Amino acid sequence: MTNHSAKNTDRSPQPQEERVPEPGAELIVEIRELAESGDGVAFLNGRKVFVPGTIPGEKARIRISESHQNYISGTVSGIIESSPWRSRAEITPADSSCLPLRHIAYGRQLEIKKETVESAFRKAGLDLAVPPVTGSGTVSGYRNKTIYYVRQNEDGSPAIGTFGRGSHRITDIETGICASDSGTAWRTGLLVKKWMRENGITGWNEMDETGLVKALVIRVSSSGETMVILVTSKADVPAVKVLAESLEKSGISSFYVNINPLPDNTVMRGDLMLVSGKDHITDRILGLRCRITPFSFFQVNRGQAERLYSCVRDFLGTVPGTVFDLYCGTGTIAMTVSGNAREVYGIEIIDDAVGDARNNAGINGITNCEFISGKSEEIVPELSAKGIKPDAVIVDPPRKGLAGSLVSMLLEMKPERIVYVSCLPKSLARDLKALSAEYRAGKISCFDMFPDTVHVETVVLLSRGK
Repeated sequence: MTNHSAKNTDRSPQPQEERVPEPGAELIVEIRELAESGDGVAFLNGRKVFVPGTIPGEKARIRISESHQNYISGTVSGIIESSPWRSRAEITPADSSCLPLRHIAYGRQLEIKKETVESAFRKAGLDLAVPPVTGSGTVSGYRNKTIYYVRQNEDGSPAIGTFGRGSHRITDIETGICASDSGTAWRTGLLVKKWMRENGITGWNEMDETGLVKALVIRVSSSGETMVILVTSKADVPAVKVLAESLEKSGISSFYVNINPLPDNTVMRGDLMLVSGKDHITDRILGLRCRITPFSFFQVNRGQAERLYSCVRDFLGTVPGTVFDLYCGTGTIAMTVSGNAREVYGIEIIDDAVGDARNNAGINGITNCEFISGKSEEIVPELSAKGIKPDAVIVDPPRKGLAGSLVSMLLEMKPERIVYVSCLPKSLARDLKALSAEYRAGKISCFDMFPDTVHVETVVLLSRGK
């Protein structure tokens, strides 16, 4: 006979699901680690609590902003126990949206970036010593290219500035300039905002895909030449000549309108219309003149770029034959190393960048660089079929790293040296592990191209032989 009453006699406590704190709740937490985003991380009931503007070792009072089953987000209400590495009590709204480490002393930032590279190598099973990160000579105002997004406030007035972290809410430039932006960019942004307000020009509305002005791109050369690109949803821009006159009076060298009708997050694409001034500005890096047009790639931190390119040239050394520069952009690295080799082939998928590279080589009288448009993994076999094979290769891929097929080609071609320039330690470590079948990593250098952010640039020399 089954005893059904047994179910009612067990009065032992039953496990209950931990409650997730509701948004708005205030808690005191201890920050234990730093996330890849730069946020401090605390732990609550086994869940990670992400708190921007905090440092490991700190105790903080926070307010919950988002609450999920797997993670929690919070904002700082006050620091109870401060880290010795804290350099400022708080940062501006503009800084918090683009400079997640600005509250941390710069020397400690460099250590954090070194630890990031070490961690990526360790997780990939690589036993490589990482040297101290080379700091930036300029920590504030270093950006020579600034992108401001343009939106419409509820009252119909324009909003121009940066997106808040993890959102598309504008932190307006009138709230404060992001410390990495140049004063020229900030003043130009205010001028454009004034023009929009006075002429009834609308900002972009992402919800219903209406409005005219979507973004503002400002580029400043080392000589002070400034290019302004107004990104719009259509070609008809009322009072555009009024804006052109204002920009000319403020010393702007070149003013374009870029017509980008598509509603996605790509800032610039489509047709360009030169409204006033020159069609380019000219910058210099390591003595080379570089012609910059609206779509040109050029390193944002010029001083650090010179240090990085010098490192690439030194790591490469003298090459008696051919160098391939893959993902060559506008050809700056190829031109920098052209004196070290008989010939350099630069390969880049963006047609406009290849055009800039050819122009730049011509401007500087460099005749041993040839630039080819296309995917590296497709152009390399074509060159090989013509009997053109590299003695050394430079790769400077995007954040996702090298295509798998390109790694296989490098292992098959067996150039004596590979100089790998990386903007993401995780993909770098993956690729170094794959290349370790034929190559050993020798010299390593790290550079802080973007102070107050989590980003770090790494250069590695790979030589044949395990």
